[in-house]
Amino acid sequence: MNFKLFFLIALVFGIACGQFYGMDYGVKRGNGAGICPNYTQVKGDLVLMKRYTNIVRLYNLHECNGGNYTLRAAKELGMKVFIGLQNNPLNDFYWNIYVFESMHKELGFMDFVVGAAVGCESLHRNDLAKDLVASRIVDFRNFTRNLGYTFPVGTADTTGGFNNAPAVRAASEIMLINIFAYYSGTPFASATDTTASDNLIAQFNNFKKNNPGKIIEIGETGWPTSESRSNQNGLTILKWHMNQFVCRCWKENISLYWFQSFDQPFKGENQREGTWGIWNDARQIKITMTLDCPDHPYVPTPIPPSTSTSSSSSSTSSTTRTSSTSSTAITSTSATNPPSTSSTAVESQTKETKETQVVTKTSEATEFSFTTDASENVPETSKAEEDVKVQLSIVFSVSFSDFDSAKFVRILATLLDIPESRIRIVSVTPQTKRQENTVVTFEILPSSEANAPTAAQVARRLQDTLSFNSSAFEDSGLPMVGTIQVVTEATTASSTANNNLAQSFGVRLTIPSISFVFGIVLLAFL
Repeated sequence: MNFKLFFLIALVFGIACGQFYGMDYGVKRGNGAGICPNYTQVKGDLVLMKRYTNIVRLYNLHECNGGNYTLRAAKELGMKVFIGLQNNPLNDFYWNIYVFESMHKELGFMDFVVGAAVGCESLHRNDLAKDLVASRIVDFRNFTRNLGYTFPVGTADTTGGFNNAPAVRAASEIMLINIFAYYSGTPFASATDTTASDNLIAQFNNFKKNNPGKIIEIGETGWPTSESRSNQNGLTILKWHMNQFVCRCWKENISLYWFQSFDQPFKGENQREGTWGIWNDARQIKITMTLDCPDHPYVPTPIPPSTSTSSSSSSTSSTTRTSSTSSTAITSTSATNPPSTSSTAVESQTKETKETQVVTKTSEATEFSFTTDASENVPETSKAEEDVKVQLSIVFSVSFSDFDSAKFVRILATLLDIPESRIRIVSVTPQTKRQENTVVTFEILPSSEANAPTAAQVARRLQDTLSFNSSAFEDSGLPMVGTIQVVTEATTASSTANNNLAQSFGVRLTIPSISFVFGIVLLAFL
């Protein structure tokens, strides 16, 4: 399409509607247990959100590969991310740290990360001891400081949860408070009724007054459209409340993350917990967006055309470090394919690829979505390293006679978003010391497609997903044992890249206790 027209449309819609400080986002979608998206779907979500905000807030980094996909897409689109980490159970906390470290290595210094919340409502639910909530905030902050990051680290909770946990407040540089007109029971008599907004502003100001020296932001507020009040349906209240409260927060210089971007029917279709989104699960906007806040400073930059990156290293970093939580748009040198894992500088070159405009009409509004060609499905590093096959092995606690190789290939191809033809089973054998387990050795093969990820990149993607969690296989009846192992590389043509890959497998976290624990687990099963 005509890129001038594309930029004009994006700019017009951005100026008209780009007025949220930030939006809460969870990647999972669909009914039942929920469906994990691919990279293209996550990027499409961010394209929708970018018309209204430039900051995306995540709840965790590990679920559905969401941290990986969202950080990559945000860098490409010039957006910022407030990350979340699951803080319980301990293995999931470590897994989230591991994903952050992996993305730091893959993308380089992530100056577009503006903050971190370690846990969400752990105090309100009382599912983790207060001292552990505090210590895990400190652990992650120290971890990020060792990598050179300065963004504020804290947690998200209700005001009541924070008030009863002085150690957590002390450990937090930033506190995200979750406050809702729905749970406060305030009425909505009309579009100009300020009762709900007045109540929430009073809650915020009182909490901020009692916590001097801390960054206080609203982490969640919104309205579930399945719920009515004051003889008004949920869609009407959502519109009234949004127009009132978002503009009020801009006026009073309060940072607000709207809960939330998309409906999540897996939490309850047409029920309260599943209907907080501005968009429904089909990515159709639920109300006509008429926000026009005179005090908002944010005008989103037009979404750039799809680009790809080639990289080279130098002795100093080329990224500019920032910890600002401003919603001003950043200029990103990232592209469809992020830089290599080197911590040295990255020089980027961009090229345009084809884009098509998709228009989806709803009963109340018209949505404009911009999608790219098939090459956009690959958010990996550019093919600077030679693409050679990589051989891996995984141990499953399934007997040799019951192991289904075809099923394994199907699951793996879906998990990695690659064709089944790129996976070749080398051997399936009983484990030597534990005959009830099965060792599967397989190869990730090179691709003939120019924009496809290399075998080494696919292997790293698999590691990111499974090193600390076996649920992707376990949900399909293939519980994984231990960690993924690089068995051998097929050639020595890319010895440096292969050595780096081999070193990356196993536990890469720099926390000694994690390495020790998983080392023992691995030795126990091999």
